[in-house]
Amino acid sequence: MKKIILIIGVLIITLFSGCFTTPTVIDVGFEKLQNYSEFKQLPDNTIVYYNNYTFILTNPTDKYKHGILGDNIESETLTYFNSNEIDNINKINVINFSPQVFEGLFPIVSDNLIITTLSGDGRGSQIVGFDFNGVQVFSSSVLSSGWRHVLGFENSYIINVVKPHVLGELEVLKIVNESLVQVSNLNGYSTHRIGSRNLDIFEFYTFENKRYLILPTFDFSSVAVVTFFDGELKEVSRVEFDNEIFSIENVDGKIYVNDINLNIDEVLK
Repeated sequence: MKKIILIIGVLIITLFSGCFTTPTVIDVGFEKLQNYSEFKQLPDNTIVYYNNYTFILTNPTDKYKHGILGDNIESETLTYFNSNEIDNINKINVINFSPQVFEGLFPIVSDNLIITTLSGDGRGSQIVGFDFNGVQVFSSSVLSSGWRHVLGFENSYIINVVKPHVLGELEVLKIVNESLVQVSNLNGYSTHRIGSRNLDIFEFYTFENKRYLILPTFDFSSVAVVTFFDGELKEVSRVEFDNEIFSIENVDGKIYVNDINLNIDEVLK
C-alpha cells in the first residue's frame, strides 16, 4: 500500500499492454538498516530489492541545494550488491557520478537496468540508466533547470514528468542507442508537491488487458484518461473533483482517491 500524501487531482493514462510496471520498492525503515550503516545511506532512503540485489542511495551531501524533497540532502553515490554475497566486500558495487547527485529517494530497477535521476553541476536533471556492472548505457537530455520524475520503465520505454512543479509535461521516452528520444508528450500534469518526500502520487492499473496510469493533473483538480497508441499520448476523458485530493492508492485492485473508491472500471468503460 502506498503512503498517503497531499494532492489535489488525478489523471489516468492508457498505455500499451505490458509497459510501465510499478518498480519493486520495499521501505524497511531506517531503524532496521543498522547493518547497512557502513554505507552511510541517505537518512530518508528507500531500499529497493530486485531479484537477489539490494540498492541503497548512499553518501549524503548538501552540495546540491534544490530541496524539492523537503531538504537539501541528496546522495553522491548508489551502492548495490547481490544480497547473497554481502559478506564479500569485493562484490559491493558503487556508482559515483560526481559532481552530479542522485536526486530522489530510490532508483527504479527493471529489466536488469538501473534508472536514476541525476542533478547538479550547474544544471537541472537528466535520466541516466546503468547496467548491473555500473556502466552507463543511456541518458536523456539535461534540463537547464528543474527536475524529472521518473514513473516507470519497461521494454525500452520510460515515462516521466518533466518539471512537475512549474511545467508539468508528461513525456514518453524510448531508448535509441545510448540516448533517450522523446516519443510523445502532453502538458498539464504533475506528480509531486515541492517539499514532499512522497514520490508515489500515481498508480498503474490494468483493465481489459490494457495498462493505465493514474496521476494528478497539474492544477490538481481532475482525473483524466489518456491513451498511448501509435506512438502518441492522447487524453480521452476527464473527471473533476470538488475537494482537495490527499491520496491515490490501489487497494485490492480498486483505486481509491481520498480513501473513496474511484470506481475506475466504470470510468474506463
